[in-house]
Amino acid sequence: MPFSDIQLNDGRKIPSIAFGSGSVNKGKDIHAYIEQAIEAGFSHVDTAQYYQNEESVGRAVRESGLERSALYITSKYSYGHETPRKSFEDSLRKIGVKYLDLYLIHAPQIVKDYVGAWAELEKIREEGLAKSIGVSNFGIEELQILLKHAKITPAVNQIHFHPYNYTQLKPLLEYQAKHGIVVEAYGSLAPITRYPGGPVDIPIRKAADRLRITSTQVVFLWVKAKGAVIVTLVLVFILFSSICPFPGQLIHKQIQDELEQATPQRVSGGRGSAYVPLPLSFYSPGVSALANQLASGFDM
Repeated sequence: MPFSDIQLNDGRKIPSIAFGSGSVNKGKDIHAYIEQAIEAGFSHVDTAQYYQNEESVGRAVRESGLERSALYITSKYSYGHETPRKSFEDSLRKIGVKYLDLYLIHAPQIVKDYVGAWAELEKIREEGLAKSIGVSNFGIEELQILLKHAKITPAVNQIHFHPYNYTQLKPLLEYQAKHGIVVEAYGSLAPITRYPGGPVDIPIRKAADRLRITSTQVVFLWVKAKGAVIVTLVLVFILFSSICPFPGQLIHKQIQDELEQATPQRVSGGRGSAYVPLPLSFYSPGVSALANQLASGFDM
């Protein structure tokens, strides 16, 4: 992989691109996808309790033949009716590992007491069972509440992040930067898969032609330029050609500016100060055939 690691606020590092097992694959055996992603060069695998496919992720990890330390595994606490400790232990058992590199609260909306849940994650990290801990789908308000009570600042916040919601997310991004909370970006291909024909299509195509790369690569390079970890569901048959090799590590600032100048101020409504509201598709995922082939807009 041509992407370097990103430094976390807890002193550890995270691979800057992850293969996500996403909600579009909920309940499915994705062993083959994970296996081929690892073969293609991915070292970071992102899964979750909600996805109900941790066993197949674990099978692929075991059959890879790699040392545990060669892989970076993320999972998420998703069900509020179970304690974080029980959910975490279930994830360890299903994946078949003794520790996780990163464990997240999947969304504040599905955890009755996310402050209390965070305290449990802090204990799990202190015990060395999760090397790093973080959150997902948190807005500024939720982060502010959490940080008032937290002993440990979240290492990451995994959010739906793409050129069309960049302007809307700026206050959240600035708040995270202030506290050293790394952005993990899912659904970054939304301009291609969910909103084709929009205003960024032209600058994306121009950038792709100029750099002689694909539109997917342009979007991923834009995300990389923002310092975010890419979490992608790009299917394996287009994986290698879509992600590497890049003609360079950086996207020119002119291209960043062109993409951002073409974006509207807002694409969809929000919920209070939560800039990344949990979509209804979280409970009943529905994506187009194209999204299935490329990436889910809500691959959470």
